Amino acid sequence: MLAIIKVGVLVSSMTIFAASAAEWDKVFSLINQRLSYMQEVAVNKAKAHLAIEDLEQEKKVLQKAMVTAKNNGLDPDSVKPLFSALMETAKIIQYRYQKNHLDMTQKAGDSPVKTLAKIRLEIAESSDLLIKALYQILHSGVGFDETSREKLIKIIDQPELSNIDKELIFTALRAVKLKQYTQ
Repeated sequence: MLAIIKVGVLVSSMTIFAASAAEWDKVFSLINQRLSYMQEVAVNKAKAHLAIEDLEQEKKVLQKAMVTAKNNGLDPDSVKPLFSALMETAKIIQYRYQKNHLDMTQKAGDSPVKTLAKIRLEIAESSDLLIKALYQILHSGVGFDETSREKLIKIIDQPELSNIDKELIFTALRAVKLKQYTQ
């Protein structure tokens, strides 16, 4: 009887870990997708001679993320550090990409590039999906631990980001919480 219980606990643990890994992969893939747009953003900004840092746009992104978080069961204040970290790493990618591709403006003219407005819509869509995935993972009781940190570092494959940059995202990700309902 004890052996059957041990096997049941082992199978249950393996199922929980497999579910956790799949949920982590989804969240980390959405973060990677969101960051994957930054090279196109860098090209657009270089072609238009725009600054990488756009505080008004960052303010809009942060406000939208907080409203979306609140509407999707997350504590909006806990999402703020995550989206701040995502915007910081986005700027890191843009700065490094522009620095490492000095002839980028010539290359950008040769290839079709989406407009900055179109890219921003795609980023907003991936942000909304990320918030929904975060709700699902937190609502199911799965959190972020050392194993998930290692997965995040592997899944986020933006060449301009170092592991230290990715740690910034992970630290902010761990702070995201479900919305507390008061009566």
